[in-house]
Amino acid sequence: MTAGDYAVGNLATIIDQLDLEAVQIRTRATACIPEIDAIRVRLSDERELRTRNVVLAIGAGDQPRWPQWAPRDH
Repeated sequence: MTAGDYAVGNLATIIDQLDLEAVQIRTRATACIPEIDAIRVRLSDERELRTRNVVLAIGAGDQPRWPQWAPRDH
């Protein structure tokens, strides 16, 4: 078993234990609006979410694709 296989197995276990499939959102964020007590995230399917935290996946560290709408100071 490779280290990658081990990591994937561990992630699959965590996904199952926390039922993360149920909360996975398969769409793009089109805007991220910081508010006083939350962050409002507008999605490409026209829904909006309010959350306390956002993880922004922007690509490899040497070639990030930072969206223009994403604030860099938060």
